[in-house]
Amino acid sequence: LSEGEVLAERIDDQRRLGWISAAQAHHFWLSSDLDRAVHSGHRALVIAGARGDLSLRVVASLRLGQVYSHLGDFRRACAFFQVNMETLQGDLIRERFGDTGLVSVLSRIYLVRSLAELGEFAEGIARGQETVRIAETVDHPLSLTGAYFVLGFVYLRQGDLEKAISFLERACGLAQTWNIPPAYWGMATQLGNAYVLSGRVANGLPLLELGVEGTVTMGERVAYGPRITYLSEAFRLANRIEDATRLANEAVAFCRDHQQRANEAWALRAVAESVSRRDPPDTGAAESCYRQALALGDELGMRPLVAHCHLGLGSLYRRLDKPQQAGEHTAIAAAMYREMQMPFWLEQAQPAT
Repeated sequence: LSEGEVLAERIDDQRRLGWISAAQAHHFWLSSDLDRAVHSGHRALVIAGARGDLSLRVVASLRLGQVYSHLGDFRRACAFFQVNMETLQGDLIRERFGDTGLVSVLSRIYLVRSLAELGEFAEGIARGQETVRIAETVDHPLSLTGAYFVLGFVYLRQGDLEKAISFLERACGLAQTWNIPPAYWGMATQLGNAYVLSGRVANGLPLLELGVEGTVTMGERVAYGPRITYLSEAFRLANRIEDATRLANEAVAFCRDHQQRANEAWALRAVAESVSRRDPPDTGAAESCYRQALALGDELGMRPLVAHCHLGLGSLYRRLDKPQQAGEHTAIAAAMYREMQMPFWLEQAQPAT
């Protein structure tokens, strides 16, 4: 790509430079070099606008949305995906524009993931169901796999584990049937996470370890931080506290190095959850990490993460015999879970309120 960029610039071939830039944005996103991904994506978008190139514009918008979602700027990411959804109507819904999947479906998939992080579950589920309908109509294997996956993901974030597992198992099954290993690794990670949350730790751990192994094998660095965060949480529930703490701290460092602010917030919460369960508990570190995650989550609008941090602080302050602070944080968590219709998590907040 770099060689092609030099050649395109030398002969001032703007069309080819635009497509090279879009491809670079994708590469830099996958390798978690997010500053360069933003630069390449915007260059592709500018060239698309100057040339009136619809195909390049929708691909560049998809890439920029993916990058901004990993930077934690979910609102900006959603804006790019929504423009694509409005643009790709009629026969354009079926177009790949040179991508591996249908861009109309991919834009919806990443929109739903961003909506889930923001706690906008009603819209996320509606868009996820729409994505499944489109993918089933077109019958494109990779797009259909992704559509089932993202509907499972939004249910998982909301805490509807039965529906999450149903769709994630379908996604994993299709990825295996059609032999799409990179897709399977990511989907297996979320399925493993769903199994762990539902109490099936022994079923979930191998899938989470497979997801991390696949990330390392393929060099898909953009997924490394969240995948070791999920594995950390599984280790914690398996009472492997030191392994959980080690991985969670590694995830925080990785996400900070790669500007993955939303993933950093989840990793900080994982550190807090693990160190608070040491024997004796490291309450100072737990409180600090919860509050760092809470501040970052507030800034980025990550309401489910914020609610989880309040719940964690409530549990921590109960152990510290600070009933007033414990009650305040747990009440905030319960109110947020109720507002976002997260009954699985609300039930965990209720006994202490």
